[in-house]
Amino acid sequence: MRILLAIIGSLIIISGCSILNPSSPEQLTIKVNAASFTSPNKFSATVTIDNNLGRQVNILNVGCLQLGGSFMPWFILEISKGNQWATFGAPACVAIDAGFASLPNNSQLLCIEAMYTDSVPTGIYRLRFDIREADLATKLPEDKLLSNNLSITR
Repeated sequence: MRILLAIIGSLIIISGCSILNPSSPEQLTIKVNAASFTSPNKFSATVTIDNNLGRQVNILNVGCLQLGGSFMPWFILEISKGNQWATFGAPACVAIDAGFASLPNNSQLLCIEAMYTDSVPTGIYRLRFDIREADLATKLPEDKLLSNNLSITR
């Protein structure tokens, strides 16, 4: 497993990923392992990206290097604000070109994500990834970029 630590002001992001065998037929799903997290200053989750679309997809990476020399997947942690979603946190690494991680059909990517900050407000959250077709220009539909919703409580 590769692990990444990125510091963004008072926000620290940790990410580690490995490819596993898939379980969902003919779809791409992003699932957070639990619906609730409790801690005054820590968000932590295991995220599974399961590709069974019948084709390879590419996950945009950021300029943060993980242990082992590969880049971490780009993501945004979003918080629900009524009927809208707002960015709560994201990696802030600078790179001219970090490239993409290819996720073949019938593959599953398992990532461990954690964010430490001054405080994590209670609320409903989700993760957003940048996942594209083989041409690298065409993003997958919106519903394929988002994880399930999760609740952070005290």
